[in-house]
Amino acid sequence: MTGVDIAGLSEQLRADGVAYTNPELAADENLQGFVAGHLRPGDGIAVVDVFTPDLADLRDLASDLQQDSGLDSVIVQAPNAVSSVSDVYSRAQIESTQHGIPQGLDQASVLDHFYGGLGLDRGPVLAVALVLAVMFVAAGIAAYRAARGDAQVKK
Repeated sequence: MTGVDIAGLSEQLRADGVAYTNPELAADENLQGFVAGHLRPGDGIAVVDVFTPDLADLRDLASDLQQDSGLDSVIVQAPNAVSSVSDVYSRAQIESTQHGIPQGLDQASVLDHFYGGLGLDRGPVLAVALVLAVMFVAAGIAAYRAARGDAQVKK
């Protein structure tokens, strides 16, 4: 993408997961820390001040930054769009989420919209709930048998 220092952005991403093409924002440690606090582990966000009419260019930039930074997922915010690539989230999840993010948001809000749109993988949650339910039923049966056994011994 023309006008973007990929090496510089990658270096910033490796440092704390947050990168800016704007030097003043890149030097603002409070802003960096605030935005980094909204990231999930292994993710990064790069904010570029370049308007691009071709969203494929933005995705290519995200891919280059992900490769160079070693992060699991990289979100790129441009003035007109958000794009991302990930080794964790499916492309379908990403594409359905990133198109719903309004323009002009601050980075914390972009991340909140992005993560909120990904949804929760319900498989592990349901598995844990099922295991707990089986344990409670087994404990109830054991308690009932123990109580019934005590009652028969007392007769």
